[in-house]
Amino acid sequence: MIDRQLPGSLAIASKMRFRWVSLAFLSGVHAPMSVSVLRWVILGAPGVGKGTYASRLARKFGLKHINFGEYLRESQLNGRGATAAAEAMRVLQQQGDLLPDSFVEPLVKDLLSDLERRSSAQQGWILDGFPRTAAQARWLDGVFPVQGALLLTLPREVLIAKLAGRRVCVTCGKTYNFMYINEAGMRMPPLLPPGCRWAPCVSPDTTVCTCPRDDTENGVPLLCEALPKGCERGTACSGRLHCRDDDRLAVVRHRLEVYESQGASVEHYYDTTGRLHRFALTGGVDAIIPHLEAFYGERAIASVRGSRHQHAAHTSMGQAPSAAATSDER
Repeated sequence: MIDRQLPGSLAIASKMRFRWVSLAFLSGVHAPMSVSVLRWVILGAPGVGKGTYASRLARKFGLKHINFGEYLRESQLNGRGATAAAEAMRVLQQQGDLLPDSFVEPLVKDLLSDLERRSSAQQGWILDGFPRTAAQARWLDGVFPVQGALLLTLPREVLIAKLAGRRVCVTCGKTYNFMYINEAGMRMPPLLPPGCRWAPCVSPDTTVCTCPRDDTENGVPLLCEALPKGCERGTACSGRLHCRDDDRLAVVRHRLEVYESQGASVEHYYDTTGRLHRFALTGGVDAIIPHLEAFYGERAIASVRGSRHQHAAHTSMGQAPSAAATSDER
């Protein structure tokens, strides 16, 4: 067997059903460790920033960020699932209600199976937007066992304020936030398109943009003249922004109520199995991300070592590894 390190990646190579994973760039340990592919879920209330932080962690550690909510929305935009049942699911999603397990679980299984089948380097992943209930968490462990769950937390009033300012590029779907959070003992600058001159986020000597605003008290832009600079479509970008149906205030409050009633059971499930890792957000993305990267990196290493030790224990006893240790065997 020949080991080869892929720059910026956790995955190295594979031999039969076990895979070599190198965390040398994190831990300074150069010996590969025989474990299953690195799989984590990211948890937190709506608006906490799961997608933003998961994408940054995935880029830092060579993982794949899987945003299940965006996958569902993209499927709808592309016309897939144009049936009465699919339309009913769209209505539930727009209202902020949970979709039934019978609808989402086959989609998750197909999505993850396809990802791991296509990934030549057996790339690890961070799953965002699933599981939403303890039953879904147990189901996921039965098909794609995860090594850890990262829980991000923010005060409720901050979550509501953040969601009120979230807007999406109509052209490419990239998410921004135009709300300046300065309450509950924390300061969170907005996440703006590059070059955006939206007040109150520009310096006093900068001319504020005159882009049209919505009719809320926050006056979030409906159109951003700087948007094409950061859009994947470049000059083809329309510059228009929209508020997702499930980000409207009444729906936001309902989504938080749903999360508070269901999310605790998911957290409890991972906590009782020793896989829950809580991280309190206390500032904006740029200020927090170095601390979060260090926090996650240490725990990713520990979860890999735990998988290795579990496999070694089963091997020394002459037993076949359990499902949790051999997540590749399905």
